[in-house]
Amino acid sequence: MTGEAKIGVYTLGTYSVANPTPSDQDLMVEEAVALSASDFNLVMLASLHVHDDGSIFFNDTPMINSNPPARSGQLSRNLPQCFKTIMSKSVMLASFGGGGEFNGNPVGYWDFSAIKTLIGKYPDPTKNPFFQNLAFMFDVYPWIRGIDLDLECNSLADYQSFTTTLATIIKWLGAGKYACTLCPYQFPDFWVDVIKRAGGAGQITWVNLQNADGTAGEFVGPLKSAGIGVGQIVGGLQVGEGMQPYVTQEFATLVKQYPGFGGGWLWNLEAFGTANTASYAAALSKGLAGG
Repeated sequence: MTGEAKIGVYTLGTYSVANPTPSDQDLMVEEAVALSASDFNLVMLASLHVHDDGSIFFNDTPMINSNPPARSGQLSRNLPQCFKTIMSKSVMLASFGGGGEFNGNPVGYWDFSAIKTLIGKYPDPTKNPFFQNLAFMFDVYPWIRGIDLDLECNSLADYQSFTTTLATIIKWLGAGKYACTLCPYQFPDFWVDVIKRAGGAGQITWVNLQNADGTAGEFVGPLKSAGIGVGQIVGGLQVGEGMQPYVTQEFATLVKQYPGFGGGWLWNLEAFGTANTASYAAALSKGLAGG
């Protein structure tokens, strides 16, 4: 996707159903076909989570069990075919973390807390259950080309407690030649520090900037100072049903203000429905072209 505008979407829930029925599996195939037939060229799976033992969950469904790494057996057996269909045209990433509150903190806070603790116990990634499981996930689902890091916290101090954790993950991904994207929405100086500690802008494939219509002005300058230009920023927009004209307008405004912007993404596909996949992708593509 070098030089090509990212036309992206997060998919939330469709592919993480535990022990899916035939009807659930039909929906998965339907969505995969719709994505591959649309203008979308970037698909991000939301959201993956990490438990204390390093096991990886796809939303609430176990995905990769620990010690030794193994498939949970609860996800759909047709995921490989669905992912292959999507990957015929798109880059696919798995997004770790995210928002939504759990025990007083965003969900992602707990995911990265688990990873932080495991890194402290197992500084050698080859002996760390999380990194073992992550490597196994990439082997089992090779259509997933990298990780989107969506750390969300209540305070700057909380974010800063994960600087080394994020840098360690980013370096591991870089060493394995996996894509690594960041998904921030606040505290740009923190993210700049993470980029520098992880080895610089070359370690970051691009930045998935949340709510870009309101955050671009805050992030573009600091990210540029870290070596991340506007061409490596992909702006996000939250949408629902019937908002195609809004999508076009918002991204047309964004690219007018920041020429050369790297693309855009929508949160999320299930909010506007599989039947509207093509029209939302077209609306986003039109907006990135200037409207």
